[in-house]
Amino acid sequence: MTPDWEKASPTGERMAASRAVSGKSRVIFAVALLGIGGAIFLAVRCGEAPLPEMPRAAFRDAEVDGALAALAERTGGVAPRGDEVRLVSDLQALHAAEVAALRDEEPEERSRALYDGFRKAAAAAAAADRGRYLLLGEKLAADFGKALVPMLEAARRAGTAAVLSGDGPELARVVEAGGTFVFRAAERGLIDPRGDFRGARHLPEVLFRKRWCGAVGIPVEGTLAPAERRAELDFTAAFGADVGQRLAAIDALAALDASYDAAVARALVLHGAGRDAEARRIVEEAARTRRDDPPIEMLLDALE
Repeated sequence: MTPDWEKASPTGERMAASRAVSGKSRVIFAVALLGIGGAIFLAVRCGEAPLPEMPRAAFRDAEVDGALAALAERTGGVAPRGDEVRLVSDLQALHAAEVAALRDEEPEERSRALYDGFRKAAAAAAAADRGRYLLLGEKLAADFGKALVPMLEAARRAGTAAVLSGDGPELARVVEAGGTFVFRAAERGLIDPRGDFRGARHLPEVLFRKRWCGAVGIPVEGTLAPAERRAELDFTAAFGADVGQRLAAIDALAALDASYDAAVARALVLHGAGRDAEARRIVEEAARTRRDDPPIEMLLDALE
């Protein structure tokens, strides 16, 4: 299975470097690279002039708490039943195989074969009872979110690299529940070296649900509450692998959140794609009404 957190790659240089290192040392190497600050990394890319950070959507604690509480309420009494037990077991086996492949402990072909089998079985079951399988996916997403908490606590005590390169029970539980998520999140900076999660608190559950819906053949967009939809868009805008998808997410996010700095986000994405002329036009237009604005000034310098 190829979840969104594997497809997303705003820092291709770090990803390419991490793939060059085999086994568990690759995990340590990728996380160590996170010690390089985002501004320093971006400065290397554009020579002398550093770039501003990618804008991120802001979430009020109340709306995040509300989204998580609603998910917990919907799934509190849900448990796999009948054939669903085997399906969940197959998903856990897939997660283990994905991590083993990431660590070069077994070939990727095995996880691909497991994904194909899981996807076919899950899609067939969901076609017969769409609502039930949406609910089951939400239950598994909630379980994943709960498993992530102690793993992050362990990372805050011992450091992210130590936890991800080890075999502790916290890592085992989060791998069983979510596969490669924590490794990919560390590579991208969503989990920093100190174990702090640098995204919206409800983002892991949202991304799990998106992955689940993709596997069972159900569009996720109509299943997300407003705060969840914004979290999904924010992730795609900041970390998406496809430039067109990132720009579309920025536009959609700006339509939902007037405080989101879409001009800076668009310019950064276009600059990262080598489309500097388009990026400069956006920045110059924004500069007409945003004088002495640090992100705009930084971009003007970088795009000269």
